Amino acid sequence: EPKSLYPNKTFDWDNLLPACRKCNEAKGDFDTRTFPIVNPTEEDPELILTYNFLEMIPVPGTKDVKKVDDTIRVCNLNSPRLYSARADIMKSVAEYMDELREKIKLIEEADTKRKKSIRMNSLNNSLEKIDVLMQNDSAFSGYSKWIILKYPEYEKAQNILKNR
Repeated sequence: EPKSLYPNKTFDWDNLLPACRKCNEAKGDFDTRTFPIVNPTEEDPELILTYNFLEMIPVPGTKDVKKVDDTIRVCNLNSPRLYSARADIMKSVAEYMDELREKIKLIEEADTKRKKSIRMNSLNNSLEKIDVLMQNDSAFSGYSKWIILKYPEYEKAQNILKNR
């Protein structure tokens, strides 16, 4: 709840929520008491927010579409700045998936156990780099996860390592 409207909430722990400066500025003095927006400490954003390429949208079938739409609008979650960041992530993920495809192919072509073992370790290192993008404390982790999980190469690489 904005301090300008509810000064008694300024230091209320339950009213403090980390947000990037730009999102917080966009929210400004929007009255979240009267018109609630998504609070990720109370609701799992992945269950109510998704993406259409670079655009954030409500998950189809979400009960409170107005609340989700208000969150997207009020926090300016579909700004050119965020489209650009998501596009950069999409490009990086596509490059990572090219790398996975090549490493999977090399594993399939390995003609000795030693070669296969070395290539499996290399594949594991690549997956670890990709997995970092999806960790909750990584910037844009929700979008990264959304795009990464769309690639069959990611699941195939995980299965290869699981079935060593």
